[in-house]
Amino acid sequence: NAAGRFSTPLTYGANTAGTYRFRVVVDGVASRTVTVTRTKAPKKAAAPRKATPRPRPVVTYKNCAAVRAAGKAPLHSWEPGYALHLDRDGDGVACEPYRR
Repeated sequence: NAAGRFSTPLTYGANTAGTYRFRVVVDGVASRTVTVTRTKAPKKAAAPRKATPRPRPVVTYKNCAAVRAAGKAPLHSWEPGYALHLDRDGDGVACEPYRR
C-alpha cells in the first residue's frame, strides 16, 4: 500500500503448531526477522465433492451388417462398440470395406 506495507500468505508450516521465523527479501534488501507462532493447526476445509461420472451406454453390435446399418463402419478399437469378433484381420479396425 502507500505506507509500504504488504501482506503475503505464509503456507510453510500451515498445518503444524509451532514457532516459525521468516525474513522477507525485496529487491535484494532483507527485512527484519518476523516470528510467527501458530498455537494450533487450523481446521481442514472439507474436500470438494467430486462429480460422479455418468455411466456411458454400452454399445454392442452382433455383426458388421449391424455396424454398417448404424452408419459407424469402419469401427476403430477406441470407439464404443468395437469388438474382436468384428475385426477379421485383428488390426484394430473392424468392419472394414472389402478389398476389391
